[in-house]
Amino acid sequence: TSWNMSIPEVREHKLKYITEACKLADWDGVELDWQRHAFHLPQHDGFRLRYTLTDLQRAIRRLTDQISDERGKPFHLAVRVATTKESCRRIGYDVETWIKEGLCDIVICGGNSGTDPGVEIEAFKSMSEGTGVRIYPGFDFDTRQQTNRLLPHSVWRDSWFRALSSGFWERGADGI
Repeated sequence: TSWNMSIPEVREHKLKYITEACKLADWDGVELDWQRHAFHLPQHDGFRLRYTLTDLQRAIRRLTDQISDERGKPFHLAVRVATTKESCRRIGYDVETWIKEGLCDIVICGGNSGTDPGVEIEAFKSMSEGTGVRIYPGFDFDTRQQTNRLLPHSVWRDSWFRALSSGFWERGADGI
């Protein structure tokens, strides 16, 4: 499910697949879901090797800029990362550099196939201030998991998502 991105040939291989996918159709952009299987670097080496993911992110930004120039319209680049600065740091996502260098247009803060209500929206918004990069906390599961609650599952689920959305919005999210 995940490849060791510290190996240059692996990054080149991944870039080829991303390039092919981006050029398949007249997309508005691409989302790199780094968080789906967030094991891109050897265990405990994420922070030390973060430059490897950043190098790949730069190559992908060059690709999306090229596509944008060729088509004469924006080709947006979104990245899905962890919900906290510390988690991003440990995994190897140098989100602050990605934002500062304009290596993405949207940062989606989400869990590994699970919605995390603890998204550090304020921290991500602080990093993106004045850059135009948008911060979107994400919902990352379909809520089929059911447990016994005081309310029926469908009522609980809808209320939970409304409450999360309201809270994210009140804390400064640019979208959800």
